[in-house]
Amino acid sequence: MRKVTLFLLCQILLLQTMFGQDRTISGKITDDTGSPIPNASVMVKGTTVGTITKADGTFSLSVRSNAKTLIISSVNFDERQMPIGSASTF
Repeated sequence: MRKVTLFLLCQILLLQTMFGQDRTISGKITDDTGSPIPNASVMVKGTTVGTITKADGTFSLSVRSNAKTLIISSVNFDERQMPIGSASTF
């Protein structure tokens, strides 16, 4: 029984590796004047995956290959939804 359980676990991990591949996205969040926005929240829509921008407004985030939209929010700014791969002013 233990060998069967180990085999099934290995199969599940293999499937996750094949179909749930991650990619890393990065960017810089700035306001309309080009000034960086530090400590802005960058989240993948519909998930709990996210990060906070650094002092220079940059971020890096590992997302699933099927992730399509980021939700960006910060104090004193309106929340924005941005398609992954697009460029826009926050």
